[in-house]
Amino acid sequence: DETAAFVPTPCPERPFAALVFPFYGDRVVLADIDGRGWCVPSGRLEPGEDAAQAARREAFEEAGVRLGTTLPLGHYVLTRDDGSVRRAAVFVGSVDALE
Repeated sequence: DETAAFVPTPCPERPFAALVFPFYGDRVVLADIDGRGWCVPSGRLEPGEDAAQAARREAFEEAGVRLGTTLPLGHYVLTRDDGSVRRAAVFVGSVDALE
């Protein structure tokens, strides 16, 4: 019901969600989420939160990861069959600590 296209530029508007590829050395930390399986930490933005803050919060909540440096990687454009569009910001980050 939805197609996704990755765009390698920062999100031009407030996204509905953020996701992060947290690197621990040369490895990406994944989260095992009920109903989703193994995936990178991701989730919806909360009120008053920007995309980078959401990425950091989701990394901690879903994978126990404390991020150091984060950089925007781009964004996903998610288009529904009815033509409506949502955007999700994508970040890459370095892991400072695993908790």
